Amino acid sequence: MPVKQMCAHFEIPAGNELECVDLFTLFVSFEGDRGFDANILYNWSRRGRWKRLTMHSDYYGKRAGRAYANVEIPLFRKAPESAEAMFSDFAEAVRDYGLFQGDLRLEGHSLVQNAYPANTLGASAKAAAAIAALKQLGVQTVGRQGRFDYLPTGEHVANQVAQHLQA
Repeated sequence: MPVKQMCAHFEIPAGNELECVDLFTLFVSFEGDRGFDANILYNWSRRGRWKRLTMHSDYYGKRAGRAYANVEIPLFRKAPESAEAMFSDFAEAVRDYGLFQGDLRLEGHSLVQNAYPANTLGASAKAAAAIAALKQLGVQTVGRQGRFDYLPTGEHVANQVAQHLQA
């Protein structure tokens, strides 16, 4: 449970800094030339709202000749569009890069609210104070939302890329 919601339950003032990011996930299938070999692909460009794609068929195999993947789209302070609109945005972006040349289909989608804490200005200090107040009540907070502590894998990858480019 996110820190801000726990604080509300116990009537502890938490401020406005403790925001969360929702996660919209597209489930897609594909047959053709995908144009890359990696099983995880990050979108570092401003083109397309998607941020990470995981090729599950690389782990579990294809089914009836089709590869399957999920596409993650973080939503910070934005409401999701329709799954079809989000898929169209993804498909257009990847095809502009020469990826997924073939039959790309939307198979389904999901929305997870409050999936990640948003590290906004002042959030860390507010979270620490809120977590301390909850601890005083005997509430043990855990996990990325309960501790308001999330280092995305993408940041780790970005740091490695930056180090490589500087070498």
